[in-house]
Amino acid sequence: MYRIIVILLLCSNTIFGQAPDSVKIETLPDLFEEFIQINDNGGTVNFKGETAANDVVKLHIRMNREQKTVTGYRIQIFSGNSYDYSIERLQQMKTDFETEFPDIPVYLNYFDPDFKIRAGNFRNRLDCIPMLKRIRRKYPSSYPVKMDIPVSDLIKASHPEPQTPEEDTEVKSIF
Repeated sequence: MYRIIVILLLCSNTIFGQAPDSVKIETLPDLFEEFIQINDNGGTVNFKGETAANDVVKLHIRMNREQKTVTGYRIQIFSGNSYDYSIERLQQMKTDFETEFPDIPVYLNYFDPDFKIRAGNFRNRLDCIPMLKRIRRKYPSSYPVKMDIPVSDLIKASHPEPQTPEEDTEVKSIF
């Protein structure tokens, strides 16, 4: 009798302790199942291998979706000690760069004990070379640095917002 009461109490706690809407599980499409399906052209894909290898690939895909930063490059245009430069002076340097190069995003970061002004968002070193040549005309000591860049910044760099041309307010006569 004692055992039956204990089992009922344990079962009732687990049944009532779970709320059906408290956890939402997002199921992602199975990559391997999509490949196995017959395509429009009648072709098929066959996987020969361990299921553990498939699980590793699925884990890799899931981790890449959760990752918020990517290793990339920015161009460092200035690095200065926090004791020698005031924040106002650094902000002025940043705004000077923004006015000189309005199409390049610029960032002022603090890495103890230095402030660094870095520009651009590039996926690899080769991508930053044309911009580096352009920046070096004004800032000859600039160089590329490897760092973790937020994925959102890379998306903005690859898909810039279209700029609307300013319309003339004057009406020009063709006669």
